[in-house]
Amino acid sequence: MADIVITRSTAIDGKERVPDTLVMIMSIHHSMTLTLGLPLVMKYRQLRTVHLLTFNLQWAAALAISANEYCKTLDLKNQKQLWTFRIVNGICFGIMAWMRGIYWLFLCGKLHMRLYEDEEYTMMCVGVMIYTLITGFNVMLCIYPFGKKMLKFGPRSKEMGLVDMDDGEELEDTKKEGGVHPSPSNNSLMEKGDTDN
Repeated sequence: MADIVITRSTAIDGKERVPDTLVMIMSIHHSMTLTLGLPLVMKYRQLRTVHLLTFNLQWAAALAISANEYCKTLDLKNQKQLWTFRIVNGICFGIMAWMRGIYWLFLCGKLHMRLYEDEEYTMMCVGVMIYTLITGFNVMLCIYPFGKKMLKFGPRSKEMGLVDMDDGEELEDTKKEGGVHPSPSNNSLMEKGDTDN
């Protein structure tokens, strides 16, 4: 949230980079976790399922953010870096699908059954809404984007015209440009850097 607020308030194109819809989704997302998270920690702090749910959400988020930031540095026209991009996204997709998809649903079901057994009906009803909303968030904003990138930049990307240089041409172009090869992901940053000089 701090990154969203800082980007939105300090960057010239902050509203374009962080649109109102994203601000709303992220605000609701974090308030959902607090709505159920705090009561669960107060009542069930010894329950392993609660800690696993928290670990899955936080570790998967840290992984996704780190991988996305790293992938922004890759030149997707370079074959080796394209393969690095594919491998990183494949690993992230697998981890997201497990931690924020399959295992997430299993843990939610386990927690739901525990709340039912303890006759915590209020927490159970609130939990159903929160599980559903967070699961939708996980699928649409965590799992789907990595899957989409895997399809877009998969092995057939050369046939689709995304990779159009062989290794020899890449080296020549890189030497001509002083060792810097602009990539689709960081072109805008390089252009901004040029206008500042």
